[in-house]
Amino acid sequence: MLALRHVGIAALVFALCPLIVLGATVSVDLPATVVNVGQAFTLHILASEFITPLDGGGLDITWDAGVLGTPTGSQLVGPGWIVPSTAGTPGAGSLTNIFFFALPAKAGAFPILDIDFTAVAAGNTQITLTESLLNPFAGGGGALPVSLVNGAVTVNQVEPPIPEPQTFMLIGGGFGLLVWWRRKLGAV
Repeated sequence: MLALRHVGIAALVFALCPLIVLGATVSVDLPATVVNVGQAFTLHILASEFITPLDGGGLDITWDAGVLGTPTGSQLVGPGWIVPSTAGTPGAGSLTNIFFFALPAKAGAFPILDIDFTAVAAGNTQITLTESLLNPFAGGGGALPVSLVNGAVTVNQVEPPIPEPQTFMLIGGGFGLLVWWRRKLGAV
């Protein structure tokens, strides 16, 4: 009976182990979730809760190309990324083949990538992270399960300001002075 209880406890511990390992997260961090058309901003890709040190990994990122333009730049952030790390291949609505290799392996929380965007049209877009099929997350001699947390951006169209009545009065007064001055010159 006692041996059966120990087997049950051992089974429970083994069943919960994957939940402990799945704490590793890669997420989108935005300085603001609402931007205006024409506004530039930097999107950050951050890693957190890596208990098993990360040796390397890869990501693909997608978004609505009608709302956010092609990135104007992307770069791996922080020390320790080694060749053949790449900041990705930009395309219409995607940044693919982002590969990163660390020496020494990275644990805990750390930045991975910064991407510079410009908002091109009003609308909403999801920024979706997917693990690279060519270079999945790895550490400690094996594959690392990683949770990916996506982000979203809303782009607003900024309406030009409507002139105030005082502005019209100043413009009208200026034209009136020009007419008066022109007539005065014509009378001389």
